[in-house]
Amino acid sequence: MLAYVGDHPFIFFSYCHINKSQITQIADTLDKDGYRIWYDKSLEAGSAFDDVIAEHISASSVFVLFLSNNYLDSKYCNMELKYAMEKGCTCIAVHLEHVDFRKNPEMQRALQNVHQIPKYRMTEEQFFPQLYSVPAFQTCRYAADEPHSEVILPCSESRHGTASWARFWGSPVSFL
Repeated sequence: MLAYVGDHPFIFFSYCHINKSQITQIADTLDKDGYRIWYDKSLEAGSAFDDVIAEHISASSVFVLFLSNNYLDSKYCNMELKYAMEKGCTCIAVHLEHVDFRKNPEMQRALQNVHQIPKYRMTEEQFFPQLYSVPAFQTCRYAADEPHSEVILPCSESRHGTASWARFWGSPVSFL
């Protein structure tokens, strides 16, 4: 699966790298089903973010966060979610496991009005139709005549303007 590069609507995946094998399987299925997806496969767990991540979040049509207890604990995942919410992204929370929000009650409040999918309680046959039923997802499908990108390039500027990621580094990330 290749990360989407282009100007059409796409889905941004936010996840804790401990869950990477699950995310790769989901991404492969979405790719086979014709959806444009971007996630940074080259980031190592705990790596610093840069403007490329922020630009892709800003430019995405759908921000899918793959919620796990490790996601709750990750400063970087929290920063991605906070940034996506500030940018007004359509967010979908896919629960990979039951999460203990007592560790991060601010995130629980922030996700109150976000579409929630409890994947850990579903079969694959139940999960994907539920995910695809979110209206914003349909805008992220490849057109029949649109080739899948074969080049993974960082974008220098998003469709929504230059990223302002740097200001998050100076601020504490308590909630998010």
